Amino acid sequence: FVFADVIGQIVELTPIEVVSANGKETHKLTVELRNEKDERLPMVLWGNFATDVSDAIQGRGENAIICVLRFGKIKVWKYERSVLNAYNVSDVELNPLTPEVEAFASLLSSVYIVMCTIAAIESDMGCYYLSCKVCSKKVLNVPNDNIDEQGDEDEMGFHYYCVKCKVKNPRLMPRYKLHLVVLDNPGNSKFLLFDAIAMQILNRPCNELTGSNFEEMQDPEDILLALKDLV
Repeated sequence: FVFADVIGQIVELTPIEVVSANGKETHKLTVELRNEKDERLPMVLWGNFATDVSDAIQGRGENAIICVLRFGKIKVWKYERSVLNAYNVSDVELNPLTPEVEAFASLLSSVYIVMCTIAAIESDMGCYYLSCKVCSKKVLNVPNDNIDEQGDEDEMGFHYYCVKCKVKNPRLMPRYKLHLVVLDNPGNSKFLLFDAIAMQILNRPCNELTGSNFEEMQDPEDILLALKDLV
């Protein structure tokens, strides 16, 4: 690994995950940074870095977020670069008031307009996810400790858990997560639209389309009719 300082605007993030690393469960957050030339760099944060940054991003609304990672580890895998935090060494700040951040922000274009045609929806990656209705965070599917116990959740083999609220089987709310393939001249690209932006396009909340069926989509053919109208 090579250690470096990284600065970039956060342009995409995935819901926080709980994964197994070195035999222990830990939080993982993946975001994508861009520089003033619109070059992209994936950044992976682990542990408390992941939860702290995720909470901070959620609280900042739609404002542009510039991330500064100090003493980050540069990783190269199959010629693709990414950066991740080093435990107890790295430092992460969002929109710090420094001359370097002000200079970087002045180089960024605040608005991008993309004229394109939606060609396809990658439904095999799911069209929505289940979130906690109280805090809006994605809930986790946690295997039951004792599958021999009776109850509805044991029939599924798992229960839902909200990491932020620390609640088992919270009230659920489906939210959009659309993976779109779009065409422009001369090529194509992929967009990931989360709930707020997707709802502006569809003009309908996600729970209105799903009804009471809260099982996340796994079948590529099982695409909601309202989403087909986008293509």
